[in-house]
Amino acid sequence: MNEQDLQEKYLEVLKDYSNIDKRLALLEQNIYTIQHNHLAHLEADVRSINTKFNWAVGVVFVQLIGIISFLIFKM
Repeated sequence: MNEQDLQEKYLEVLKDYSNIDKRLALLEQNIYTIQHNHLAHLEADVRSINTKFNWAVGVVFVQLIGIISFLIFKM
């Protein structure tokens, strides 16, 4: 290989590194956005669902206790 070929090969490698750096920066930006925006919304949604589920289980439990107490006092 002559000097010209080595320089061209070196420039190609530098371009590849530059593209990798750009893609890595975009990936880091996307991960940051997901972590600080989307995960917070998902966490709030899961908490809301959990609260509603706990209320539903509580209502069913109270109804069950009511039915059992009605049957006990009816006998």
